[in-house]
Amino acid sequence: MAVARALRGRRALRVFTSSLAAATILADGEGPEVFVLGGSVRGADGSLVGDATTAAIARFRFDHAVIGFSGCEPDGTLMDFDLHKVAVKQAAIARAHGAIAVGTADKLGRSALVAVA
Repeated sequence: MAVARALRGRRALRVFTSSLAAATILADGEGPEVFVLGGSVRGADGSLVGDATTAAIARFRFDHAVIGFSGCEPDGTLMDFDLHKVAVKQAAIARAHGAIAVGTADKLGRSALVAVA
C-alpha cells in the first residue's frame, strides 16, 4: 500500500490495479486515474485474481508493472505463496515494458512457494 500512498495526488498517471485496497487509497479523485481490473477477490488484502483478471491485463500494455512479493531467494528470484496472485503478477510483467519489485527488507532471503519472476 506504500506505493498507492506515494502516488496519491499525482494527476498525470493512469493506474491499473488488481488491488481493491490500492484502488481505495487512490480513489480520492485528486490523484491518478484509477482502473480496477476484474476478477475474484482473494485474501484479506482484497487482491483480484482469476481468468477475468488475467484477461483484462492482456488487453493493455503498461509502462511499468509494480509487483509485490513475499520472499526473495539469495539468487534474486522473487517468490510468493499464492499461485493465483502469482499468475496475475506474471501476466502484468508480460504486458509491461518494465517491472518494479516492491517489498520490505524482511522479505529478502525469505523463501516462498512459487517464483514470480
